[in-house]
Amino acid sequence: MNCVGQSLRAVAANLSDIKSNIKPGNWRAFLKSGAINCSERFAVDLVSAYTNWLGGSDIEDNLLASLTPRSLALMGSKGVTDKERQKVFEAVGNGERMTEATVRGLVKGSKKKGNKSVQKTESQKIKSLKEKIETYKKVISNLQDENKKLSKLLSNREKIDSLV
Repeated sequence: MNCVGQSLRAVAANLSDIKSNIKPGNWRAFLKSGAINCSERFAVDLVSAYTNWLGGSDIEDNLLASLTPRSLALMGSKGVTDKERQKVFEAVGNGERMTEATVRGLVKGSKKKGNKSVQKTESQKIKSLKEKIETYKKVISNLQDENKKLSKLLSNREKIDSLV
């Protein structure tokens, strides 16, 4: 596992070095060219992880081997602290299976929201619907009044135009 982690770190460092030596705007074209034998996403994630945190990290190589490049990039995301990264490495050290979703949950918190809405009774639903009906009746009445006023203005304008 140490060798795998060392290799991952070395590949990330070399890709980062290559990116820094390529003219701006040509990095994606280089990746799409097939010059290196990995996917574009793989390379982008490794470079992101390396430049954002992995390059200056002293994390053990055997722990890196259990994580995907996508997970490593997530750990370098904006706002992720060393303490949150440490949670991931503790979980890896404890033998937990680390998926991208698991890493995201550990570093950014769970996005799932509990269903806190309380079910309304039938009478509450009926009351709510009746209130909406009354509101819409008022809106309709106001629109009809407005329509009558506009019709009067239009007819007055036509009378004025016929006199001119």
